[in-house]
Amino acid sequence: MAAATRGARAQVKEQLKLLMGSVHSAVTVACTEYFERFRRHVYATPRSYLAFLTGYRELYGRKLAATRELAAAINSGLAKMSEAKVDVNRMKARPAPPLPCMRSASAARSPLTGLCACMWQ
Repeated sequence: MAAATRGARAQVKEQLKLLMGSVHSAVTVACTEYFERFRRHVYATPRSYLAFLTGYRELYGRKLAATRELAAAINSGLAKMSEAKVDVNRMKARPAPPLPCMRSASAARSPLTGLCACMWQ
């Protein structure tokens, strides 16, 4: 499991690198377009880039917390389902003894059952 987590983290880091590169390229293109349109240079300062990274980290943290909360709820539900399955299997293995009132009702009903069966045939 730890190897899978490391692999996932490496994949996330690689995707983050690609995202940062595409954002940098988009900002460079936007600055060039701004210069061509208004004949004025605009520079993306490292401060705004750091603000972007901070915002990304905050958003990622919120999404990660929400995902972990959902995963905990799903795991809890699965655990309850497996407990219910074990309980049902245990109940199936041990039939409940018939109640005394059911025995007397069954005995009283047996002559009627034979009579009703003859009528329906």
